Amino acid sequence: MLIEDEGVIRPHFHRIDQFQILVGGRALFGKHEAEPVTVHYTDGYTPYGPLRPLGGSFTFFTLRALHNPGFFAMPGSKQEKELPTGRGLTVPAELRPGAASPTRIEERDVIAPHSDGLSARTLRLPPGASFRPRGSAEGGGQYQLVVNGSLDDAGYELPALSLIFLSADEETSPLRAGRHGADVLLLQFPVDSTAAERVRAGG
Repeated sequence: MLIEDEGVIRPHFHRIDQFQILVGGRALFGKHEAEPVTVHYTDGYTPYGPLRPLGGSFTFFTLRALHNPGFFAMPGSKQEKELPTGRGLTVPAELRPGAASPTRIEERDVIAPHSDGLSARTLRLPPGASFRPRGSAEGGGQYQLVVNGSLDDAGYELPALSLIFLSADEETSPLRAGRHGADVLLLQFPVDSTAAERVRAGG
């Protein structure tokens, strides 16, 4: 889901893991000043925020691999916080919207791989280059977000801000850059956590 907001989003948590990717404007994610492109990740039941624009509006993706069962404002929802606080990470991706296309294939960790499969990486592809990223089976699903340029999907162009989602049981296919190259964020969820199992069970 792509969101543009001019207001303040108060501190809260969700019961599932999620990524948020700042792609426009500047904002505070909690105490972290963020500008495009920044990766923010939280485990389920982990409070974060507030999200506050720094002049004008800010635009971000909220990405989840499971259905979201609710928004729980803090500190008023402590009774709903059934699991301990987990990871909360805010990391610049070192990609800027509109950046020039690369001259060689480059892959770099934004969030280094964790033992449960959580990771985030940037993939930069020169025009027409093809590369098969690591599979989503290493974690709990993977989003592929086109930041700059485009991907060529069997002759169909996927422009900037396009999303591809792969569930944990899907194999990755080679990503082929369009005529201006492509910068892609690869966002890997952890394997099913206790929080995710509760959501699946309706708890």
